[in-house]
Amino acid sequence: MKRFFTFSLLLLGSWLVAVAQQAEFRFGGVAVAEGATVTIAAEEDEWGDIICESNAPSNPSQGLILANLTSNVLNGRATLTVTSNTMQTSRLQWCMGGECVIMNTNAFDKNFTVPAGGFTLTQFDALPTQYGELTATLSVLVGLERHSVNIRFVYADPAAPLTFERRSVVEEFTGTWCGNCTRGIVGMRNLAREFGDRFIGIAVHSSTNSSGAGEPMYNKAYHTTGVVPTGIPKCTIDRAVTTHPYEGTTGGTHYGLNKDFAAALAVPAEAKVEVTAKWENANRNYIVCTAQTTFGMDSQTAPYALIFVITEDGLHGEGKEWAQVNYYASETSRSFPDADMDEMYAAPYYITDMTYDHVALASLGVRNGEPGSITAPIVKGQAQTFSGRVMMRGNTIMQNPYNLTAVAMLVNTSTGAIVNANTAPVESFDGDAITAPRTDQGAQRHVVYDLSGRQIANATWAKGSMPRGVYVVDGRKVVVK
Repeated sequence: MKRFFTFSLLLLGSWLVAVAQQAEFRFGGVAVAEGATVTIAAEEDEWGDIICESNAPSNPSQGLILANLTSNVLNGRATLTVTSNTMQTSRLQWCMGGECVIMNTNAFDKNFTVPAGGFTLTQFDALPTQYGELTATLSVLVGLERHSVNIRFVYADPAAPLTFERRSVVEEFTGTWCGNCTRGIVGMRNLAREFGDRFIGIAVHSSTNSSGAGEPMYNKAYHTTGVVPTGIPKCTIDRAVTTHPYEGTTGGTHYGLNKDFAAALAVPAEAKVEVTAKWENANRNYIVCTAQTTFGMDSQTAPYALIFVITEDGLHGEGKEWAQVNYYASETSRSFPDADMDEMYAAPYYITDMTYDHVALASLGVRNGEPGSITAPIVKGQAQTFSGRVMMRGNTIMQNPYNLTAVAMLVNTSTGAIVNANTAPVESFDGDAITAPRTDQGAQRHVVYDLSGRQIANATWAKGSMPRGVYVVDGRKVVVK
């Protein structure tokens, strides 16, 4: 009994400690994730001074606070450390629990108390003397639990240009007949896995014949406009770097494309692009792509234009034309030793079950952008909207109209480089559906896909035999009830 009582006291003590540790940072009334950054812009105060502060005097509870989530009074210790200050300051002041200090060093700490069920102010303010940024970390220890938040003050020149995160485009030039191009296939897969949605891939299939014979995914528009470089496999990154689609510029016999791609992503973009795409009507002659472009600067000229490309994943087919030639079959010397190539070493010389992703089907303005898609003057922060119609009538490459992606690229028409890009799925047109009742009418042979774009193998469309669900049959959505 004594042991049980002692154990119970230990449990009770642990519970009390756990309760006493329940606190969190909030900014604007919303909880801040551990280690997250709160960004605050400099503003003019009531005396005409430029100031950065984490709490508005009119409503401090909507600023940066430490909230007590329990009914107990919490005692703790807080540390504020200035990690960078490029804007310079004539004064730094920090308040914690109502007590304020002028900071003369880059680090300061003090004890504080948080009222039961209440909060304590964690105000931090600065008087900047030049354009720049100040960053600091605020860390508090409450009981055994530590919480931290980063603070970023920005004093920016209103005339300075804005920059945006970049999504980079890799246009891979390949072909089923190209035995070395299996390395490019692996390179593109690696980029997609490593960089996620910041990677935009476009696979442009070439042919040894100027008519495109022998290549079932031959893209005529890319070739007739002179975008395709001489000799494949090759790729371009944002049309600024031309390199090998696996080795990159530094890989040698190893995978190195990711280094070139990471370098491209690190360059801030002067504009951002958003895009939507939709089939125009039931005839599927056109896809309407609408791009919204926002620039980070003012300009009286507009040396920019938009390119639209429609791609499809998971393409496949039967016959020798669809079989990918693989020069790395049964490779024994391992002159290309990276493990990600093992798949190709184990594959046959003709890979008959290959599926092809990012395949370019059709485009608009693929060479240097669609004329008039960006107009002058360009106003900083003001979006321009442009819609273009991509011709799809008679497209022989497309297999599933419900598995398409639209790529919008903003190109600098003076340099030819892609400034920024984005993607969107191609949506169906309004009312794009056929309701097929479950009847026992005759079976016929059709091409059937699920809504993920996967073909249902050996499917014979029989309205009375298919399970309830939604399918894509001969390119049209069918609902079986």
